[in-house]
Amino acid sequence: MRRNLAPILIGGVPRSGTTLFRAMLDAHPHIHCGPERKLLAPLVRSQRQWWQVFGPSLEGANITRDTMDAAAGAYLRTLLQRSAKPGLRPAEKTPNLLLFASDLGRMLPEARFIHVVRDGRAVAASLVRQEWVDPKNGQKVPYTENLQSAIRYWGQYQLEASAQLRTMPGRCTEVRYENLVRQPEIEMKRILTFLEEPWSPSVLEHHRAGTALPNTEASSRAVAEPLHDRATTAWMQRVTAHELAEMEAIAGPVLRALGYPEVQRDESLR
Repeated sequence: MRRNLAPILIGGVPRSGTTLFRAMLDAHPHIHCGPERKLLAPLVRSQRQWWQVFGPSLEGANITRDTMDAAAGAYLRTLLQRSAKPGLRPAEKTPNLLLFASDLGRMLPEARFIHVVRDGRAVAASLVRQEWVDPKNGQKVPYTENLQSAIRYWGQYQLEASAQLRTMPGRCTEVRYENLVRQPEIEMKRILTFLEEPWSPSVLEHHRAGTALPNTEASSRAVAEPLHDRATTAWMQRVTAHELAEMEAIAGPVLRALGYPEVQRDESLR
C-alpha cells in the first residue's frame, strides 16, 4: 500500500509548543518533521511580489496565477519530500507558516494544516524572556519587548491564522498545547486520525526517538525531556496582577473566544 505523502504544515505563535508537537509527530514511523526549513514563507512573499510587479506582463505571456501556484507547489513539494527521510511523509513546522496559509493551500492543495494554540498569557510571559534579535536591524524582535506587545501579537496571530484556515474546511485542525501535555494520547490519536495515519505509541516518547533538536530552535532543551505539564502553570508566577490585567485588556476577547478563562493572580504567591 502506497504511503500518504501529502505535506503536513504546522504553525503557531512562537513559544506555543510548536517544537514539542513537531518532535512528537517526528517520532511517528511514517512522518518526518525535522528542524525548520524556513523557506515556505519567503517563497510566498516572493510570489506575491512577482505578481504585484510583473502581473500584467505575466498574463500577457499566458502565465496565470493558477500556473504560478502550480509551479510554486511543484517546487515546495520537491523541497519537502527530498529533505525528508526517504519514504516518509514530510511535515514542516515554522511558527509563521499559518500567516501564509491561504497561499500555501493553493500551492499545495493536498497539504494538511495544524494550528498549535496555547494560552496567550503563557505565551507572552515566555516571549519576553527571549533574547531574539531581528537580523535586519539588530534590534530586539518587537513582540518580545514587553508583555503588552507579546499578547497583542498573539491575539493578532490567532485572528489572522484562523481567518485563513477557515478558507480550507476539512484541511486544517487545531492542537491545544494544554491538551497535548495533559492528555497526550487522546490528543495525538485525534491528530493522527485527522492526518489519516495509524496510531503509534512512539509519539508519546519523542525524547527516545532521536529527533533532531538544534540550538536554532529555542525550545530544544525543554523538548528533549519526556512529556510534562509544568509549563501550563509556571508562567503565572512570573507576572503580577497588574500585568495580568493589562494582558486581559488587550486580548481578553480572543482569550475568551478560545476558551481560556480569566485568571486571578494572588500577589501573596510572589
